[in-house]
Amino acid sequence: MADEAQASRPTIDLTAALKHAGLAAAVAFGLFSLLIGIRTETGPTGALVLDGRVGVLAIFVGVAFIGVFAREVLLRGEPLGIARYVPASMKVLAARSAPFAAPHSSASPSSSRSCSTRTAICSISASRFSPM
Repeated sequence: MADEAQASRPTIDLTAALKHAGLAAAVAFGLFSLLIGIRTETGPTGALVLDGRVGVLAIFVGVAFIGVFAREVLLRGEPLGIARYVPASMKVLAARSAPFAAPHSSASPSSSRSCSTRTAICSISASRFSPM
């Protein structure tokens, strides 16, 4: 009985969660290192002085790491299901405006496009982008 309960429970892949969180921390460090990690100030002689803010940068990178790790552990790698929170009127509006955002070219007969106004999902087949 206990084996069936453990088998039905999804497992958490901690190595994948740590890998994703580490990658997110590396990207955050790369993006924020010059934006947040270095501050320019005017020195006593009027010259430009660079002031390092390693502590603030570490906080931003740590928040990115913890956020991605928590997302991976809590959601177990599944995407966020926010489509159910979008009102039906917005789904219809998105479906009607999709052809204007990415117009369908009739030059390629192998390309296919299917849009559903009910779900507001438009997809373009991969054959459209394949070389001829």
